[in-house]
Amino acid sequence: MTCGRVLNYAVGGSVRQRRTLWGSDRFYRVARDSVLPVGKVLDKMKEAELLVREMIDKIPILAWSCQPDGTADFLNQRWLDYTGLSTEAAVGWGWQMAIHPDDLGKFMDTWSGLLASGEPGQEEAEHPLWKSHDGSEV
Repeated sequence: MTCGRVLNYAVGGSVRQRRTLWGSDRFYRVARDSVLPVGKVLDKMKEAELLVREMIDKIPILAWSCQPDGTADFLNQRWLDYTGLSTEAAVGWGWQMAIHPDDLGKFMDTWSGLLASGEPGQEEAEHPLWKSHDGSEV
């Protein structure tokens, strides 16, 4: 007794056949029609990233993300407006210009300790973020 249909499909430029385990090729057609070329997938990922960045830029808080080594890879527009730094100046290690010098050492020590331990944690600043990179405080 046979089950399903024989389907032809291409792999690496050659055509192969496979018998489905289903009574029809419906599942195969759905799967085949759902697969997008890599270029389209990358385009959709870029669109999704832009949408998320736009949403994060509109939230009423200072938001940013850093890599495990401490380099900033994203700062929302409110963070940039508040600190007066440009994206180019703030990414990487530039975000440190917005931290009061009395707090920076403590932050970096805490960060290093958390990375070493793998534990979550937080640190509070004694001073507010500097409102502009020229050294003036809030």
